[in-house]
Amino acid sequence: MPFDFDRKRVFAESERLGFTSLALYGEDFFRRTLVFFENRFSSQINRGGGFQLEATSPITKIRATLSSASTESLLAILQCGRSHPAPLTGQTQDASLQSSSPTSDTRRRLQEVARKAFAKYPSVQQPVLRFEETKRRFFSDDGQESPQSGDDNWASFSARWFLKHGRALIPFEFEIARANEAALWKSLEQGTSFEEEISLSVTSLTRWPVPKGELPVYWSSKAISVLCQQFLKAFEADRVLGDDSFLNHCQLPLSLRFSIQENAPAEGAFDQEGSPRKALRIFSEGRPRALACRRAEAEALSVPTTGHARRLAFGESPRIGFWQPSLVPLQSRKGLLANLSHGLSIRDLSVAQYDTRSGQIALQVRGAHLVHQGKEGERTEDFVIETNLVDLLSGLEDFEEKAETQSLPLSAKGRGVPPIEISAPSALSPSVFIPGTVPLAQYW
Repeated sequence: MPFDFDRKRVFAESERLGFTSLALYGEDFFRRTLVFFENRFSSQINRGGGFQLEATSPITKIRATLSSASTESLLAILQCGRSHPAPLTGQTQDASLQSSSPTSDTRRRLQEVARKAFAKYPSVQQPVLRFEETKRRFFSDDGQESPQSGDDNWASFSARWFLKHGRALIPFEFEIARANEAALWKSLEQGTSFEEEISLSVTSLTRWPVPKGELPVYWSSKAISVLCQQFLKAFEADRVLGDDSFLNHCQLPLSLRFSIQENAPAEGAFDQEGSPRKALRIFSEGRPRALACRRAEAEALSVPTTGHARRLAFGESPRIGFWQPSLVPLQSRKGLLANLSHGLSIRDLSVAQYDTRSGQIALQVRGAHLVHQGKEGERTEDFVIETNLVDLLSGLEDFEEKAETQSLPLSAKGRGVPPIEISAPSALSPSVFIPGTVPLAQYW
């Protein structure tokens, strides 16, 4: 990524013009997409990048986006004193799949995943598999120290298929993301979650009415990760400073049987403001131990920045975002599901509504199964649980020994945004009110 400008001159001119801060951000962006449908491939490569300038003075704030930067162009923007929005420049092109290219190996792997997963189930119709790899190389400079650079890479796999139920075609979806392509294929080729999801879709086409009443609930690692991601939003310093976090109002200590930490990154890793990333104890013994900060919040709180500035895309300002947090239970044991005589197993859920100030949350539950003597059985209809997040997490009494890593979108924008990688075990709540329609006695 070239930065061919006179850094000393640009920052000196910024100071002469009365700007109290100047931040420069540059990015190179690469994304390749491969889609497999009806035994044929289509592919696309997107490249882009550019520079972003933000400068603040007592009387104005300017922001400019450029496809490339030179000393003259940066000085002209500062001297003009006005924002210059510009579209992200880049190119999109079709990519031919050559057997000797790296994409040919991706094609082979995608075909093998499809063959292995769908061969047993001829009733599956119109399966579509999608592989996507994103690489971002970024540069940040605020004139305070040496310019810093870093990477934000990830790879994802998604699938969509249909099953006939009566006269209707019922859609099913699966998605997984990891920090790089090698980790993604390892999860797909060594794991069984994709094949299990297809098997469950075939064997549980009929959706059973949701039971009503207090039930034990087994939460999958993915479900716990979704809950953890929402819990962590309360630890974003801008929310605390803006009185938009339940931490401002709850009584401490919280009765939670776990701690949360931000895992140590690779040596020399930086966030997208150029601040060093580091391991961080976030929550333990029922109390917050740190807040995730960008530079602005760190300055307001008179604490060091924590390295949590992340950009969803080039051209957007950095927001607070965690990288690789882990939920660590105080105690754990094996065989939670196998030892559950009755209840619900919740494999997947999403957030329909969430108020970070009060902690009230509405969870859209998908992929819930009735549990009979330690085994998942009938799949229920989708339903919504409305509760308080802290109360729900307080009810987690047991955790599996083994944690799994889940990559979730950093924001609700979904596909194409950077992931947050959360490590969390499955867990058991002895009693959760399920707002269904069928008396429990009809199922157990």
